[in-house]
Amino acid sequence: MWIVASGTAFMASVVLHAFAVRVFRGANSVVSFFGVGVVVGCTMLAVVGTQTGFGSPQFMAAAATYAFACELYVFLFTLALSSISANLLAKLHAESMTTAEVETLYDSRLMVSNRVERLIKSGFMDRSPSGVVISVRGKRLLRTLNRLRSFFGHDVLC
Repeated sequence: MWIVASGTAFMASVVLHAFAVRVFRGANSVVSFFGVGVVVGCTMLAVVGTQTGFGSPQFMAAAATYAFACELYVFLFTLALSSISANLLAKLHAESMTTAEVETLYDSRLMVSNRVERLIKSGFMDRSPSGVVISVRGKRLLRTLNRLRSFFGHDVLC
């Protein structure tokens, strides 16, 4: 029963996420999935917990299965969004391009410029008279990443 509940909840989350990103076009896709996933996941856990008990192994299995499926989904769609190869294949599927057009499209200066714009839009960087600077939100993220890198025994970023 718990596997059906977690599978159904995951599929509902994916479908509702697809709907949400089409309705709220400017929304961050990861944040929108998180919102949808939390609501659907909590609903599923309430149902499973009521039927099996909130401390039961079935409840824990449903929670873990749902969480792992959601994490895999987020990983895969963010990988596809940021993958140069996946984006190039999608563009080539839509229309033929010459090698020169591909090289222009994926010019390193343009790619860096696009990444900087995404960081500014996400609030991790700000524009300043001297160029771009890391924002308060960016510093907070960097501290968190450094803590995680330190915890897992990796070199700290800065």
